Amino acid sequence: MFRCGTGYASRADSLARLRSSLDTAKMVRVNTVQLVGEVRERPFRPGDGNRVVVKVRVHDDDSGRFDNVEFDSFGGVGDFAIRLFTGDRIAVRGRLEGRVFDDGDEVKVVANHVELVRRASDAPARERHHDDDHDDHDPQGDDD
Repeated sequence: MFRCGTGYASRADSLARLRSSLDTAKMVRVNTVQLVGEVRERPFRPGDGNRVVVKVRVHDDDSGRFDNVEFDSFGGVGDFAIRLFTGDRIAVRGRLEGRVFDDGDEVKVVANHVELVRRASDAPARERHHDDDHDDHDPQGDDD
């Protein structure tokens, strides 16, 4: 028997209540994540809410490619994340959160912990990421 609310219930009853409450909330916690990467652009607060959105560039060791990951943070974690700068290396621990909508599903990362590993200004020049799409000068120095 499991304690469930104010009374005792069987395991099957507890699971049925859990599923029912998850269906009602339209929210399912799927997994946990840990990642380390570089902040791709300044974090921002959409609207006037409590949510802070951070975009991170993460290296995939298996493929050798880089993936762009976006995560949400709230409360004190969000207050810390909003002070990050492009190029800062951070470690993130959080969870994957799935939402079910009438027109489809969504999975997103919600951060429980964000740690600054290294400021962009402290990185050696050879490790700093330069976005070629926004580089308007000629690397040879011939801007004419």
